[in-house]
Parts: sequence; structure tokens; C-alpha cells
Amino acid sequence: MKTVWKFWTMFHFGSLEAWLSEMASQGWIFQGVRLRYGFMFKKMKPSNIVYRFDYRGYLMDDYMTELIHKNWVMTKINKHWLVWSKPSQSKDVVLDSYYNEDVLQAMKRLSVIQGVLCVLCWVLPRYVLADELHIPLLLVVYFIACLFMTYNVIRCLFYKAMIEIRMESQ
Repeated sequence: MKTVWKFWTMFHFGSLEAWLSEMASQGWIFQGVRLRYGFMFKKMKPSNIVYRFDYRGYLMDDYMTELIHKNWVMTKINKHWLVWSKPSQSKDVVLDSYYNEDVLQAMKRLSVIQGVLCVLCWVLPRYVLADELHIPLLLVVYFIACLFMTYNVIRCLFYKAMIEIRMESQ
């Protein structure tokens, strides 16, 4: 077992998939992640394995069952990220069960709603609560709420982009 420390963010999923496949071709098979950046590998026979990162805040039973039925193996990184792997000799190396037009349209609507709520969260209290924003506790709550909304907008936009990239690669 060896651990390779590698910095990554949600925007690096494509290069991480290629890197994990390269490691597998050298005989280092991905086993999981330790402390967010420590990729754990086990020495085995070199293999051609395709890895696919999947960003999900929740798991759906039918989605998981379908992929497992298609011989995908899941490794959970944290509560949002999953890594699916499968031998590349397989004819089906695309996570096609979740990336479809309906999901993309839903993510586009959610991104717009989250964006509007984020703008309202940043702007509205500055006018409505202008006199009270000098109170330290209220100011802290205001900034935490605004940062949380901003994070959700970025997460929705990222997930929408990830779906679009996956659909183009199919």
C-alpha cells in the first residue's frame, strides 16, 4: 500500500481520471483517499482501468444498482465525491445512467434559482438591515449565509458543467 499526496479541486476531475488510469497501468490500483489529498494505491498486476469521478451530494439506489449491474466498482471519497472504475476493455466505459438531458435541464434551472437567491442574499440585507449590520453577531451570520449561498451557486454551476462534459464525451 502506498499513498500519493496530490492536491485537487472539483475542477480537476478529468486529469485525475487520466492519472488514476495511468497509475493502474503501472500496477498501482486506486483504493481510496485519506485526508482529502492522499490517494491510496495497492500494488497489483498492471491493468487498463477507466476511472470516472462522480459528484453527488446524495446516492440514488436505482442509479447505483444500474452501474453495479454494469460491473462498475464504486469507491467513495467523501460525502459528495465517488470514483467509479471498470476495466477499459469493457464496451461500456461511460457513466450514462445519470447524465441525460432531463438532469441537465434541472441543473440549469437550479443554477438560475441559486444565482438569484445568492444575489438577494448579498444585496437585500445591506439595504433592509443596514442599521443593524454593525452588530458583530448579525454581521457574522450575514457573511456565513452569503458565503454558503455563493458556494452552492459554484457547486451547481460546476455540476452542470460536469454533466455537459460527460454528455459531449458520449
